[in-house]
Parts: sequence; structure tokens; C-alpha cells
Amino acid sequence: HTLALTDDGQLYGWGCNIQHRMGIKKEGDKFKPTLISFFKDYIVEKVSVGMSHSLVIASPKDNRSKKMVFSLGKEEGVFSHYGITEEESKNMEILITHLKTFDHLEPYLVEAGNRTSFVAFKGDKLPSSEVGVHEGTKCEVTGESPIKGIIHFYKDEEKKLHVLSEAGYKKAKDTLPAVVFATKYPIKNLESKKFPRIKEFDLLVKKDDTTHETYPHYITNLKVGDKPLTRLELTETEFHNSNTSDLDPLIFYRISRPLNEGKDLPVINLPDYFEQTKQKGLTIELSPDYSYIKNEKIIEKAKDTHKEIYEQVVKFPVQCDRELLEALEKHIKDNDLNFDETNSSKIEIVPSSLTFKSKKIKGLPDKAKQQRINALLKYNEYFLKTIPYVLLDEETLTQMATSRDTNREKLNELFIIGKGLAFSSIKHKYIKNIVNNLPCNWDQPECKIKRRK
Repeated sequence: HTLALTDDGQLYGWGCNIQHRMGIKKEGDKFKPTLISFFKDYIVEKVSVGMSHSLVIASPKDNRSKKMVFSLGKEEGVFSHYGITEEESKNMEILITHLKTFDHLEPYLVEAGNRTSFVAFKGDKLPSSEVGVHEGTKCEVTGESPIKGIIHFYKDEEKKLHVLSEAGYKKAKDTLPAVVFATKYPIKNLESKKFPRIKEFDLLVKKDDTTHETYPHYITNLKVGDKPLTRLELTETEFHNSNTSDLDPLIFYRISRPLNEGKDLPVINLPDYFEQTKQKGLTIELSPDYSYIKNEKIIEKAKDTHKEIYEQVVKFPVQCDRELLEALEKHIKDNDLNFDETNSSKIEIVPSSLTFKSKKIKGLPDKAKQQRINALLKYNEYFLKTIPYVLLDEETLTQMATSRDTNREKLNELFIIGKGLAFSSIKHKYIKNIVNNLPCNWDQPECKIKRRK
């Protein structure tokens, strides 16, 4: 199926509408662009079509700054990629779903795949940030009800539940018990849930111990059935800020002092507190590649070094090159050095290990000779890596790959072969490109090619 946007932000669709993938009620093929009337009061900004559903970012006409994410399509019993629950998948009256989970964020890109959906946001907030609405809770300090976002809670000796919002926590944190619970995800019927009883005098170090200056810490000790989850330990700041662990419904212990040696917190089984769904998650970590970015500061610092290398390598006397190469060849042969792809980068040769005859090369500084030797060896290393890419002759390639003698070729011969192969490769590719672009006449399937030697 195909979706198209008009200049004024209206959405049209045509093609296959099985599973209502265009958001149109009547299934079947649409042979001409059909207005998707659901978005008549919206300005559609981004669209993406997948195998069996579509994704849209749109803004209400009366509030252009608000970005909303919608999924288009419905198939009973298949629901994860639509961003809905199994129960919601049974309601065939709603074919376009507003994904309210993302309302507090700034979506700017959607991508629909084969039963997969991706949404990208600006800023560093996560989809779970500030979205927890803890129904039936009331902060005993601020009176906020229901509490949104992070909650801290605990039960006292009389088993009375105490709950604090983020604002309430900031005001009362110095008076809290040494161990309390904290979560960012709503727990249904929180008051009726049973949580581990903690004896802080046995579990934590004494109050007068100075090792707890960086506390409180937030620690997890969780499992799902028989499967233990990765343990987390966050500082107070790390816990209250958005972090990657927010993508999962977790329950933290907030402890004001370190654990005694050999002691640990009771294990919490998450399915006892949260409902399990069939939805799955995917974590993607992006690392920027700065290798192609021009860095003026590094260039400035490297100027002197570059100039020194330039003077030593580029201005190396041409008449000394041949003698240096011959000395290198002799050293390689006498010491039976094997220049194959795996160890060529490990071979080191110093000027003092070579024998020179002429006064001119003997009079050059060792540093200049070393730079030249390193450059030649590096060229050899790169050449060995490029052989599979420049050779077009499969027989020669096989021979070089299997022959042991080739690895011991003289350096200057390798250079000559390398140049020849590179130019030959360019020539063959050029000719092949010309031939591939010649006009075809199947009535007279032949052509004349004039080649200049």
C-alpha cells in the first residue's frame, strides 16, 4: 500500500487495505488515492508504511506544536506492532490508534516494518519519563492524587502504607526510614501488595559510619519467575533522571546507608506486582563516529609533527631510496621474514639492523631512515590487504592465496605488481562500464570496439 501527503497536511492512501493498514474501514484494494478522513482535523507531518500497518505523526490544526503518534491498522490477536493490547485488538471499530504513551515527548520520525514499529524523539526523555499515573495513591506530604511519575513508599510497624510523590520526597527524604521502596511504574492495588520486611540494624552499616556520605543509593534485586535480572545500583541523581533502566517496570530499594558485608536485600519477583504482556522491547545503543569530522584543535596541535614527518618522508633523497629498498630486501631474506596479511603489521625493522654502502645514506639521521622504513612497510601492509580487490584474474588470485613463495616477494617487486594491478583494474572496469552501456540490437547482436594500446 502507498500513503501520500498533500501540501496542506492531508493523508491519502491506495493499494492493499487488508488488516485496514491504511486506516480505512472497508478492506480490499483501493485503485485510486483515497482520503483518510480520520485526519481531517489534523496536519499530518510524517508517515511510514510497513508490511501490514502504517505509522503517522500529526498535529491538531488548533495546536500545531503538539506532535501525536498514530498507528493505522487492526488485526485480531495480533497487536504488539500497533502499540495496543490484546484486548484492544478485538475492537474492530477503532482502526486508527492514538499512541498516548508518546504525548509528553517530541516525536520527529516514525518507521514501520514487518510487524515492527520505531519512533524517534528529540531530547533525552524516555517514553517512560513522567508517564506513570499511580491510580488510588495520594502523597501524604503534598496531597497530590493520583501521583504521577516516581513514587516512594513503605509500610510502618502497623502495616500502614505511606506514599510520597517526587515533590513530597524532596521535603521528607531526611525523615524517611533507612530502607523504602521506589518505582516509576504504576502498581495496581498497591496497598494490598505484600513487600519484604527489612531489619535495617542487621542489614545496613551503623549510622555513625562515615562510608555512607554518597548515599542514598537505589538498588534492585529482582527476578521474573526463576530468571534473575541484572542488578542495578544508581545514585539518587541517576535514579531521578531519565536512564535506560526506565524502559522496564522495576522496583528499587532506596537505602540510606551501605549494606553490611555479606548481607543482601530480599529478592522481589516482578510478576507479583506487575502484569506481564506479550510485548517485546529492543535496546539500541548509538555511538557517533567522529573519524570523518574535521577537528581544528587536533589539526593545530599536530601541525609541528606533520611538518616534521613531511620533511623526513617527502624530502627523503630519491637516490637513497633504491639502496634502502635493497638493504630492506636483504634483511628480509636473511632473516626469513614472512610478510603475510596476519603478521605484516607486527614486523619492525630498525636502521641499525641494515647495511648501507653509500656515504649519503649513512649520513642521514636515523630518524629520517626509520620514517622511510616505516612508510615502506606500511605500504606493504596496505597492499597485501588490497590484493583481493584489485585482482580480476581468478587464477592469479587463487595462486597468490595458496602460494607461500608470494609472501616472500621482494618489496620493490611487490610495489611494481601493486601499481600494475591497480591500473589494470581501473582499465578493465572502465572498459566493462563502456561495454555495459552500449546500445543493444538483438537483430544484429555484434558490435565493433576500437581499442588503443
